[in-house]
Amino acid sequence: MLSPTSHILIVSPNDAVITAVKHIMLRLGYEKFTTAPAYSIAIHRFMEHSFDMVLFDTARSDMQSKDFVRNVKSFEEDCIRVGVSVDPDLKTILDLLEGGTHGFLIAPFTEEGVREVLNYAKEAPTFSQAMFDSVNRIATFKALVLHNLNRLADAKQKFKLTGESTEDLTAL
Repeated sequence: MLSPTSHILIVSPNDAVITAVKHIMLRLGYEKFTTAPAYSIAIHRFMEHSFDMVLFDTARSDMQSKDFVRNVKSFEEDCIRVGVSVDPDLKTILDLLEGGTHGFLIAPFTEEGVREVLNYAKEAPTFSQAMFDSVNRIATFKALVLHNLNRLADAKQKFKLTGESTEDLTAL
């Protein structure tokens, strides 16, 4: 269970993403952070420390995102795994959800959006576990995909309403 003293690893090659996510997490009451600019460095951090949650940028790194998630699961099965993306694509989201990611943060990062994703990630099983446990896997798959697509559409609509350009989004 997450608490203000939970140890959180934030992984991104983009300092602006790390800063934005970290500031919101601080406002939500979390205090203990470690950062890594690449997946391989994050894996080394897992060899040295125990983490309660990892927030990882799905942008290109030194290994595939789904391989990173698999490695994190091998070190800390109970670690909450949340993908972070400035420019998400459906295939990446579905691959990571299927691979054991608990949720996704999609830019623009807001306190309300982060709180919602974290609450969902803390309480819901991973996508792959929900599928495994489901009696009707097709219905479960549809519900989970629709839920995440709806969240993505909401995020894009909020972004569109601000009137900012796509270039502003990647600067986060």
